[in-house]
Amino acid sequence: MVSRRELLRGVLSDRRPRLRPPWALPEPRFSAVCTACGDCLPACRAGILVSDEEGRPVVDFADGECSFCGDCLRVCKAGSLSLRAFAGADPWPVKARISERCVNLMGVLCRECGSACMERAIRFAVTAEGVRVELDEAACSGCGACYRACPKRAIEIRG
Repeated sequence: MVSRRELLRGVLSDRRPRLRPPWALPEPRFSAVCTACGDCLPACRAGILVSDEEGRPVVDFADGECSFCGDCLRVCKAGSLSLRAFAGADPWPVKARISERCVNLMGVLCRECGSACMERAIRFAVTAEGVRVELDEAACSGCGACYRACPKRAIEIRG
């Protein structure tokens, strides 16, 4: 159910889950545990952590990518970021998604996202129809390097 405040703010127009920092507890638990202290924001070397309307951290890939350095994790005293919750799994369950806005799908050759991807999860195949962009989800870390590199913002990072 949406509160009146959310309705008036226009939250209905964008109900996608927030992207929390790596190693964040699942959302309902994260919001309950995070104290909104803000310690993780300056700890982030990449500068990709910003506050949401409640003062809790969210990831914004507009100016950088996540290197998974763990600095945000180390300064989290509340425990809303926790290695124990991930026990050897990836630091978050998000991957890149390439939308139909990709200029390669329109016949324009662009390889910016693939050049930025250190995991080499984005590949290009030349076909009779043009260039096809392929994403290897198993190799994608969801770091956001491709998002930042894309001149058309045709890439989303989501679960």
